[in-house]
Amino acid sequence: VGVDLSYADLGGADFSDTQFEDVLLEGIRYDDATLWPADFVPPVSGGITDHE
Repeated sequence: VGVDLSYADLGGADFSDTQFEDVLLEGIRYDDATLWPADFVPPVSGGITDHE
């Protein structure tokens, strides 16, 4: 099962226990509060300047 998170605002999300297999992350946005798995390198963020 694949997941399409393209262009999603992932600011502040906790993905630290997530396995990113068959996931589309094109154009995602995230900030410094977003937590990723230890060995995962996320694509470049589209940028979030003000996250509420």
